[in-house]
Amino acid sequence: MKIRLFTIAPITLFCSTVYATHTLNFIGDVNFKTGTLFKDSIIGGLSGLDYDPSDKTLFAISDDRGGRGTTPQHEPRFYKFNIKLEQNKFEVTPQEVTYLKMSNDTFKPFMLDPEGIAQHGDKWLISSEGFVPIVPPAVFIFSNQGILESQLEIPEKFLNKGFPPLQTQGPINNKVYECLTLSENKQLIYTATEQPLKQDSFIANDGTGVTRIIEYRQNGDEHRPAKEYGYPITVSEKYGLVDFIAVAPDTLLTMERDFNKSSNKSSIYIYEATLRGATDLSLVNEIKNLKGLVLVEKKLILNLDTIIPSLSKEYQQLDNFEGITIGPTLPNGNRSVIIVSDNNFKEKQRTAFIAFELN
Repeated sequence: MKIRLFTIAPITLFCSTVYATHTLNFIGDVNFKTGTLFKDSIIGGLSGLDYDPSDKTLFAISDDRGGRGTTPQHEPRFYKFNIKLEQNKFEVTPQEVTYLKMSNDTFKPFMLDPEGIAQHGDKWLISSEGFVPIVPPAVFIFSNQGILESQLEIPEKFLNKGFPPLQTQGPINNKVYECLTLSENKQLIYTATEQPLKQDSFIANDGTGVTRIIEYRQNGDEHRPAKEYGYPITVSEKYGLVDFIAVAPDTLLTMERDFNKSSNKSSIYIYEATLRGATDLSLVNEIKNLKGLVLVEKKLILNLDTIIPSLSKEYQQLDNFEGITIGPTLPNGNRSVIIVSDNNFKEKQRTAFIAFELN
């Protein structure tokens, strides 16, 4: 086993490099202009994806918090899309919209900030960033009809202590649970913070910080928090770990995004990451002074800058991509990967779906 050593005072970080590498080949893109309506709702804010192979449909969660306008246009919701995907053909067509509710009542504005979505049996798991420090982050369980039923336990270290600028623990607002996926065997649930927790938010000489991935394991009829893993990430205002998808045991495709204000340019990176061998941080409240920390190892497999020339002619730039999922199996037997962008409901942005072949 090859070990690579990083020195980040006062911590020593170890990363393993033992895993196979995938590649992604561009297939095509589908774009929706901001303001596109479907059944009186505005298609936008799409931040998480899940694919159902049983009927070849794609589900996308909107991060609309409500409060933007008259209902039902801006209530929290998710969409069902029909997709057609082959080696040289990609089509996405909206079919249904499901509104998220508390029993028979709607969510009050800003009480729910949906970011990730995953189907688990006849239920829906939906991660929410909340509105820190007033509304904590959560992973909610909804019925197939979009009715809130319960939520997963959140480890105490992920809950806020103190109000900014005196906060001592917990997540940074709008930098929490962007990610959500199930393991391939559906036994494990993974979510992660977009950026490091307050107590973990050190920055190394190269600008690297450590955010956390939470692994939930099935315990009877419910899932409980089990392991936590440290994931290395660049720490800046607009950089973050925005989603991931399981592609093999202990292996994720992770998506990170950045935005440069001065150039008005989005940068999107997809990595292959292995959890195998990484330190379990579930009993570690603060990692700043932890010795011998083994991080999740990741390897870049796609910088989306390289596919810009292949995008539709009217959209020769990247956008705010936040969702990723495994899509349908292609005619040649390879799996596909689909990503989606959050248009922030802004006129100069768009909702974009991009499909890749996974090798």
